[in-house]
Amino acid sequence: MWILRDAAFDPIIPAEWFTRAQEAIAARSQRMDDASMLLHSLYEQTGALSGLLIDEQEGMPSSSAYRARFGGLVRAYSLIGFSATP
Repeated sequence: MWILRDAAFDPIIPAEWFTRAQEAIAARSQRMDDASMLLHSLYEQTGALSGLLIDEQEGMPSSSAYRARFGGLVRAYSLIGFSATP
């Protein structure tokens, strides 16, 4: 049997930091469908695409999320007609 008690130990970090971190994690983990993840707007804004460029964007999934979802960045690029080679 487990016995639970709030504040049984002194926290390592302030509760406010923990709460903010949990909110950030929840915001980043919201599931997007394939169409929402397409890179049209980033390509239109920048005229280029790269893993680094994707990772630098606020409010966008990471380049590793694109690799996992589409089987690679080149595949994700091809879905919007972008070719990584000149």
